Amino acid sequence: MPPLVSRIVTCYRQWAYLAQWIGDETLFSPEIEWFVVNDAPADPPPPELAAKLTERGIRLLSPPANLGRSRARNLGARESSGRWLDFIDGDDRPLVLATTGLAESTAGLIEHPVRLAQKGRDLFELGASAPVSRPSIWRSLLPEYQPINVTPAAVLWRRETFQLLAGFDARFDGAEDFHLVFRAMLAEVPLARLDTPKQCYFSAAHSPTKDATHIDSHQRVLSWIVAQDLGALSEEARFWLGKEVVYDACLKLRVVWTHRRSVWRFLRSRLGRSNRNW
Repeated sequence: MPPLVSRIVTCYRQWAYLAQWIGDETLFSPEIEWFVVNDAPADPPPPELAAKLTERGIRLLSPPANLGRSRARNLGARESSGRWLDFIDGDDRPLVLATTGLAESTAGLIEHPVRLAQKGRDLFELGASAPVSRPSIWRSLLPEYQPINVTPAAVLWRRETFQLLAGFDARFDGAEDFHLVFRAMLAEVPLARLDTPKQCYFSAAHSPTKDATHIDSHQRVLSWIVAQDLGALSEEARFWLGKEVVYDACLKLRVVWTHRRSVWRFLRSRLGRSNRNW
């Protein structure tokens, strides 16, 4: 009989985080199988941690090249056999997953609350928040599911649903979580909600530079929704896309202003070189 849940951890040079919870016996039970996808082939787990993975019965998947987050998750899903799929980012903390009622549930995806802890400062036991809901910032694009947190830390996927949707789309890495939930809504996949958290974020404060790295993926997924010609949803995506473009421009202007002396020296050198070429 296949396990009820497959918990799939994608790890990119994040072994120190796994070492924090690998010793928690409450996370492991016969109805749950575990996988770790090492998406940094040149960085295998330390020997002591590798031994722990084996001891816990956690299967380590080591693709020959970096796959990226979406493809790494999809690999774990293909190798697993659980009826439900729980995707865990390498720097997040899995919690005990309540399985009561999962076998009977007819939902295609289940939303859970999450716990929050500040990366690098709070020990999980002392610093994690009470269960909270963190709805997507693009609430108006998910009217049938609102409010919903689209991150894997909050969403449990039925295997059949995940396969029907063909998993995460690597074209949208950075916004792949939203893209998958959005497609589930379009397919009218039934959503259920539970009140017990299954993961904890270890989140750091986001700097504008870090936020800027996600803008491209945001623009790609919003442009995709616009191109689907979905009426009011596409118009709403166009509105959000405009905000992302403006935000991107503001960030770039801020970077230019912050480094204005270096920019000016660069421009002067280029202008001087151009004049010498005449």
